[in-house]
Amino acid sequence: MDKALITKIELHKLSVPLKEPFIISLGPIYSADNVVVVVHTEAGITGWGECSPFMSINGESADTALVVAKYFEKIWLGKDALQIEARINELDSVIYGNNSIKSAFDMALYDIAAQLAGQPLYQYLGGSKNKTIETDYTVSVGEPTKMAADALKIKKADSRL
Repeated sequence: MDKALITKIELHKLSVPLKEPFIISLGPIYSADNVVVVVHTEAGITGWGECSPFMSINGESADTALVVAKYFEKIWLGKDALQIEARINELDSVIYGNNSIKSAFDMALYDIAAQLAGQPLYQYLGGSKNKTIETDYTVSVGEPTKMAADALKIKKADSRL
């Protein structure tokens, strides 16, 4: 297939309340607020992307990301999802920064491209199935004994540590 024209874009705010506040140096966080972008194509393929904007880190919130996403939706309808570089350049021409929401749109396009290529995304991007994924953990700021206990709990739960 040479083209995958975008027919519809759905935008969803996903707010997941945390069991207890997660405390960082900037203050407590009570929920994980994300934005999910779903890009539908005339080929029947749907691409998914998600971002986690964080106002005090990158100047975006889920609410501002949704507003900006509406502008992106208008310029992408009817365009080819497989022309990824052109689509991303269009986002950059609409607004400076706002990289969290741009990343969600970017992910959705790569999801579409990988599906149309009949490959898992990691393979489409040149990755290996047997590659170890590295991650990190953050412990909520608090009393030193609680922070140490939380770190030990994480270490015990992850056999790689």
